[in-house]
Amino acid sequence: MPGRTIKNIINKGRGNSLKAKAARGSLVLAIGTFAERGMRLVCNMILARLLAPEDFGLMAIVLSVLAVLESFTDIGVGQSIIHHRDGGTTEYLNIAWWVQVVRGLILFIIATLLIVPLICRLYNKPELLNLLRVSFLVVILNGVTSPRLALLDKEFRFVKALFVIQGSSLIAALAAISLAFHMQNVWVLVIGRVVQSGMKCLLSHILCPFRPVLKIDRACLKEFLRFGRGMVGLSFLTVVSMQTDVFVLAKLLPSEEVGMYALALSLARLPVFVFARTVGRVLLPAFAEKQDDRKAICIAVLKVLRSILLFGVPIVVITAIWAKTILSVIYGAQYGTVAAPFALLCFAMLFYVQAVVLSQIYMAIGMPHLHRRYVILLATLIICLIYPGIKLYGLVGAGGVLLFANTFALFMQVIWLKNVIGLKFKDYLYCWWPIPAASV
Repeated sequence: MPGRTIKNIINKGRGNSLKAKAARGSLVLAIGTFAERGMRLVCNMILARLLAPEDFGLMAIVLSVLAVLESFTDIGVGQSIIHHRDGGTTEYLNIAWWVQVVRGLILFIIATLLIVPLICRLYNKPELLNLLRVSFLVVILNGVTSPRLALLDKEFRFVKALFVIQGSSLIAALAAISLAFHMQNVWVLVIGRVVQSGMKCLLSHILCPFRPVLKIDRACLKEFLRFGRGMVGLSFLTVVSMQTDVFVLAKLLPSEEVGMYALALSLARLPVFVFARTVGRVLLPAFAEKQDDRKAICIAVLKVLRSILLFGVPIVVITAIWAKTILSVIYGAQYGTVAAPFALLCFAMLFYVQAVVLSQIYMAIGMPHLHRRYVILLATLIICLIYPGIKLYGLVGAGGVLLFANTFALFMQVIWLKNVIGLKFKDYLYCWWPIPAASV
């Protein structure tokens, strides 16, 4: 059966139709992503035995601060290149590069001089000062990365993209493991993160070089800013909804518990990451080519959601049942204590990955502002419920809040899509009918 499935994908991938390009892209991305994430999982297994849970707790704070601040000024440079019909022109790419660079420099200066000291005082952890300042080198490195990297997705040339993104991750993982045998502290994780961004920047200019110019095309700038206005706040609210639990946990619980929760959350998000790096990256350019045919997009979305549920629910159920064993084998016996929140997080990610699919629709049709309703609702639910949830039930409360918020927000997203592509809620519910039998 697996061999037949792969053969069918290869057969569909012959030709230059949209379906053929999507099939080839999915296969290439799946192979590369599974290999890279497998290596990173092995890396985490090794690091969990060399570093203390407190180190992962500190790194969770660092990554959360970095993600929130970087997303605050994100206006969807990559999505704009993929969506716009002229996104591959030199003039459009030149604007995208300069926006990235200026944004990165301004954010780095403001963060290192003003925001980082405030974070250290907020959590009463002076050791975060240098950790955060070094970590923010990532912002500059991401800014000077070649904009042609996003163009690879638009043109379904995923092999080069794999070399850049997955290759940089592998190099960073190997560097972190090597350092861990000598340093055995949180700096191993920080240096690994900076190395990853540095290698991504270097490889992007080697494999898809770009030379910026000072001349700015006003027509392209106007189009870029039009899409950017719709993206304002989307990334920030999304990241806030995904990082609020870590921020509150770091304030209420010891770093050791935060570190164990962070590793469990990372493992629960693994399927979401794999999906976003494989199928998710194919959906955006595929939907963009069909952006004028809303009925075709609706049919395609239902097929994707049905596949996610058919394979995802049984996996999540099995993972929840064996949560303690899985965590103990991967990270060590002490991590088995977060089995219950890990199980809840796995179910939460099942609903979140469906929302990832639906979000691609808004990006593809050039209406990212409509997606803001979902991210505002999700962020509001988590922000309002996470503190009492953690205060009353600890780590289990954090996992429960994420599960409820992601489930409710997804259902509302499906309801709202009726006016966009004609998706009916009953058609979405119909995708669930074979799931109980598959789970058994």
